Amino acid sequence: MDQALEVYQPVNSSLHLTTGIAIILVILSLIGLFWNARRKVPYENRHFRQLWTVLLGFLAMLSAVAAIFSSLTTTRIGPVKFFADRIETVEATIPFRSIQRAYIHLDMPQSNFGNGMATGDTTEMLIIVERVNKKTHVFSEYNYPVEELHGSLRKHLKAFQPK
Repeated sequence: MDQALEVYQPVNSSLHLTTGIAIILVILSLIGLFWNARRKVPYENRHFRQLWTVLLGFLAMLSAVAAIFSSLTTTRIGPVKFFADRIETVEATIPFRSIQRAYIHLDMPQSNFGNGMATGDTTEMLIIVERVNKKTHVFSEYNYPVEELHGSLRKHLKAFQPK
């Protein structure tokens, strides 16, 4: 097994915080549902019990979905390893000979009013690696150091070029 020449670890772990907060909200809302079902309510306030049941159930459902999808996303973000002839990620192994194009793309959300102008400061830098077989791999600046990753990618692609 050959040794990785360079390894880039993910830089953003905010998804772990999101997952933790969502799990805490699920637990709190389930405790609230249990408490709401067990408490005595005067006849005049019986409608509020139903309202709290619906609201807490909805909160539990949304929080559970947020926790599930945040944890699924964190499992797909892992180290990017550069070897002499390939790149390895959590999802795939990308041989250098199969890379058709690799570039940095600035993703700017457009205005909904049709003037074509970018809105706000929400520009995101993405590295897009296109393969010969039409598969695409995207690395976001929220998860990886894009400039350093792109520099290493160009360096390794240039070194791999047949002479």
